[in-house]
Amino acid sequence: MLEQIKAVRDYLHDEGQVIRQAPVAFSVGCLLVAAAVFTVLVRHFSGQIDTQRDTIENQRNRIDQLQEELKGVSPQLAALQARRTKAREKLLELYVAAAPLIGKELPKEIYSNEQALDNLESEIRGWETSTANWIKDNVAIAAESRFLDISNMPIYGWGGGPRYDRMMNKLANERKNLALLIETAAYDK
Repeated sequence: MLEQIKAVRDYLHDEGQVIRQAPVAFSVGCLLVAAAVFTVLVRHFSGQIDTQRDTIENQRNRIDQLQEELKGVSPQLAALQARRTKAREKLLELYVAAAPLIGKELPKEIYSNEQALDNLESEIRGWETSTANWIKDNVAIAAESRFLDISNMPIYGWGGGPRYDRMMNKLANERKNLALLIETAAYDK
């Protein structure tokens, strides 16, 4: 180990004499090597730096946008508005999920095909139950009651027999009630 230290010391001593004899050339060489290293590092990390700058700029823009939207609004009101927006998005999703069930085409022999009616009724009940449960858990019990309210249900003939007509009328009414919940922003718990 001591021999290695002595060898390094002797090497630096010998090189030091060369540097002392040509200090300008050594300095220029060091500057060129430093410039080359800097250039390589800049090129290597430029993508990451640009991405970070863009992210920071996007976040600043979003903060500015939110500050503009919330001027004069209390934090509680801002939180309430955020909850309303989330609830509205989910209610819209549930509203759209019922669309394929409205007026769903069934086999021509629908009057005698109890299995087709049972399957349709099961699909409708599944949508109704999941929607009512989500509303009860995330909006309010009063909103769930409003969704399930059939007291003002119009009666239409859908052309599929009495059982089919009842299912379609109830589904159309619940979907209308859901639309009213969405439009009136009745999401507060």
